[in-house]
Amino acid sequence: MRPGARRLARGAARQRPSADDAGGRRPAPVTAARRAGWAADLDALGLGENLVHNDLHANNVFATPGGMRFFDFGDSVLAHPLSALFIPLNVLLHRLETAPDDARLRRVADAGLEVWGDVVPGTQLRAALPAALHLGRLLRAESWLRVTATLTPPELADYGDAGTWWLGALGDEPPLS
Repeated sequence: MRPGARRLARGAARQRPSADDAGGRRPAPVTAARRAGWAADLDALGLGENLVHNDLHANNVFATPGGMRFFDFGDSVLAHPLSALFIPLNVLLHRLETAPDDARLRRVADAGLEVWGDVVPGTQLRAALPAALHLGRLLRAESWLRVTATLTPPELADYGDAGTWWLGALGDEPPLS
């Protein structure tokens, strides 16, 4: 297992939120073996870690005459490239008020997977995508845990439990089925 995949697989073990410290959310049980299985699924693709924006949504993209420009890399992490699809799919799932089986979400995922299609067959990429989407929640937790160190008391009151909330969501169904 690659070092980055091991970090992702072990990341949730550092802090296990309870219903009280995760905004009333009861965390789904996710074993170390399950996390390691997700990491192994991604490792089997043979794709190296990449810089993942980790907050890619419409408010962090500008369309310019020269093409698309991305900004706000403050949540960026070194991670498996398929995990980059978690935020766009999750945001679309909620903004479109749809279900994980919505064909529009599948089209977005397929566009993101197509980039890697010359390296790994599309069927393998699609099969590994659920693992990347599950582990994408660990990336969100990491970003929030990193940010909370700099929050003011009022900000902590509003956002201080965000990292533990994402850890509690680790076992939830991915935003695409």
